[in-house]
Amino acid sequence: MFEIIFYRDSKGNEPVKDYILSLFEGDNKDNRIKGNKFRDCIKVLKQNGTRAGRNYVKHLQGKLWELKVLKDRVIFFTYTDNTIVLLSCFRKKTQKTPKREIEKAEKLMTEYTERSKQ
Repeated sequence: MFEIIFYRDSKGNEPVKDYILSLFEGDNKDNRIKGNKFRDCIKVLKQNGTRAGRNYVKHLQGKLWELKVLKDRVIFFTYTDNTIVLLSCFRKKTQKTPKREIEKAEKLMTEYTERSKQ
């Protein structure tokens, strides 16, 4: 079992968590379905980590992985043996993960590990 942590920036914002919670606001049925799918995929990630299978996770590079949720992706990394940090999410529009999304996630990962050392 893994502990799931949502990345929190220096201002206290949690972009991935905020996005998921926004899906449950209002009356949009499609958004609620997507929100439930996020919840289910994160539950699978919590139980299996990076061994969740190709339908759920894909290795990107280095320590970075992506969680597949319909057409959305959540980039994450394993911080310790049993801790996963969800860094960012985006809508995937091409077969390859955009380089700017990987660079953004690498920056957030570095920032997270530096702050955690203090």
